[in-house]
Amino acid sequence: GDPERRSGQAWLPAAPGDDAGEGEGEAPMNEAVERLLEKLDAQGPPMRTLAGDAEAEYNDQMRRGERAMVAGRYFDAEARFIAAAVSAPTQPLPRVGQIHAQMGAGLVRTAATNLRNLFVDHPELIATRYLPTLLPEEARLVWLRERLEEMIGLAETPEPALLMAYLGYQTGNRELVVFGLDKAQARTPDDPLLPVLRRLWLD
Repeated sequence: GDPERRSGQAWLPAAPGDDAGEGEGEAPMNEAVERLLEKLDAQGPPMRTLAGDAEAEYNDQMRRGERAMVAGRYFDAEARFIAAAVSAPTQPLPRVGQIHAQMGAGLVRTAATNLRNLFVDHPELIATRYLPTLLPEEARLVWLRERLEEMIGLAETPEPALLMAYLGYQTGNRELVVFGLDKAQARTPDDPLLPVLRRLWLD
């Protein structure tokens, strides 16, 4: 496997059945996770932009991606955020832009998978909210919710339900967060990411 992916998961508590917690029932959150949660529990205001102030190629692509999002050109936005990621591969915010663009473009499975990978790699972004201008337009979010409901009814994997919960978190819909996390839990009861999301998005 990818060593970066393995290292990105190091902060997650061990799931029941893992070597660290086998035979001990539900594994408690480790100290690193608790410290992370305490730090992230203090939510700041919604993020207004994914771009920085410097006149660099990275920020230029990010601003172009944001303008494309506002205009509803979601495939164009995705391409801009991908270009930004290429120019600054260690920056996580282009991945956020890509996910939001994929949500708007109808690339729902891709967005759902990428969202989980983002949170595993960059847990510091789990509690972040974004202004509506950084998300798909309202009509597209309504379509996305309907599509996710269909997918959750058919899917055996938790990712569509996680994306539904994320949609609820970003739009201030607590019922949607609960629904999505409960459906994800039903599919993967031992997923160590879910208690973290529940704590940050609901508690």
